[in-house]
Amino acid sequence: MNIRPSVFGSKSEERLYSKLASRWSNVFNIYPNLPLTLILHQDKELDREDWEYFKKASVDFTLCALEDNRPILSIEFDGLTKGFSREDEHVLDLSLNEKPKSGKEIERSIERSFKIEKKLRWAGQVGYPLIVVSFEEAEEVCQGESLTILDGIIGHYLARKDHDKMLDEYLEELRNRDFANEDEFVDAFDNVDFWAWLDAERAWDPFTQEIRRMNAILEAKGTRVSPTGEWQGMADPPIPPIPTIKDLMHDPSLSQRWESDFKKWESSEGGFLRLGTRRTFVVSTNDSGTFKIEKTVWLRNFGGPWGAATITSIISEYLAYKEIFERFGQ
Repeated sequence: MNIRPSVFGSKSEERLYSKLASRWSNVFNIYPNLPLTLILHQDKELDREDWEYFKKASVDFTLCALEDNRPILSIEFDGLTKGFSREDEHVLDLSLNEKPKSGKEIERSIERSFKIEKKLRWAGQVGYPLIVVSFEEAEEVCQGESLTILDGIIGHYLARKDHDKMLDEYLEELRNRDFANEDEFVDAFDNVDFWAWLDAERAWDPFTQEIRRMNAILEAKGTRVSPTGEWQGMADPPIPPIPTIKDLMHDPSLSQRWESDFKKWESSEGGFLRLGTRRTFVVSTNDSGTFKIEKTVWLRNFGGPWGAATITSIISEYLAYKEIFERFGQ
């Protein structure tokens, strides 16, 4: 028996812990390798094998409330299979690994995937957020910056959670107001929902906070940035191409075939592995006139209330602002 050299399972886990601590330790207590039994209380009957695993299982990182150490969310770093979570599913894509795997290594990867899915399923049963990420989500979004995709995932989840609380508070104010008709109430509700989401993003999402900081400095220096309507969502594998009106006039059955292809694409095993967003922004400056800047971001299709579709949009905006800020904000 001897003393372990580190409480972390690998150098990669240790580096990720340092990144999480540098970004989130001012608002959460962050613990590595907590036993699952300290996070989830299992009151359902499990078979012998699952019960033995539940008692031994741990989670790599857990963010807890500062005031009472209540678990807020947990993160599992999958360095072995480089998988990620989508709802309560562990997406195992062996093609993401650089070296060909032997039969034993593949067997090990599948066995680990089954164990991770058990944790995801148990967490999902009580509505507890467990996020599985790997190297891609742990990397900085651009060189020389500390922000990671995982920071965006955490921030987006916390914003969604806080949005519901803020919306309840704003709706309480609405209930004390008189409205001329139902349409007026619907318009007011839409505005309240928008502001609740905006306030929650500003409170929790680090990318939104950085965008606001850069924008304030840019505007003070006479540079204005605004999004255009040129927004494109993308998926990989790509969505089956929609037939044109001309094609449909030539062959009306194309519509049914496209619907069939789309359903197969949507429900295919593993679904689409990546989601992307392409956004265009207009930049107006006092000295350089007006020009456009375009940014495209692709992320793995992690699901749940931290969905990749929204985060790709926020990160593409952040990268556009960063490039503009480097040119006009220094």
